[in-house]
Amino acid sequence: TAMTIQMIPARNCILSSRNVRRTAGASTSLDELIASIEARGVLQNLIGFAIPKKKGKFEITAGGRRLAAVHALIEGGRCPADYEIPVFVMNDTSAAAETSLAENFQRLAMNPADECLAFRYFIETEGKTAEDVAKRFGLTTRFVEGRIRLAGLADEVFEALQTGDISLEIAKAYAAATGGDRAG
Repeated sequence: TAMTIQMIPARNCILSSRNVRRTAGASTSLDELIASIEARGVLQNLIGFAIPKKKGKFEITAGGRRLAAVHALIEGGRCPADYEIPVFVMNDTSAAAETSLAENFQRLAMNPADECLAFRYFIETEGKTAEDVAKRFGLTTRFVEGRIRLAGLADEVFEALQTGDISLEIAKAYAAATGGDRAG
């Protein structure tokens, strides 16, 4: 089957564990997104794939915030229970994490901690090099290597970066000072 955009009931969609964004983007709150979707509908398709052995169910790899907003509208009775959302349905589940990362890079800036984890995923799980990852996402190898170093920060420093308690600059300084050795 060709990859197509299909209208799928939101209730049949779940957020994929392959979605690379773990922290919400800072540009719009979920409440703002809910209000926007209530007023104008879902303006940009989500990306996902059919779940094998679960007929009619889809795993969403990009567009998790939009999916959460629609689910909230349905739960709040502000959208019908059978509300449909546009989903670009992929055939290949192995491309899911890559597509999620590419879509998130093109949209609002991801949390640097999410970038770190995503790049590390491709390097450790798929055996890619920093150069491979850089080419794949139109980034410099130096940028990817810098994020990989940050992924090696001590857990508490990495968590502070993830939650926004420390800035990217402070995390980079810590990585440079410690050599990025992951402790604890």
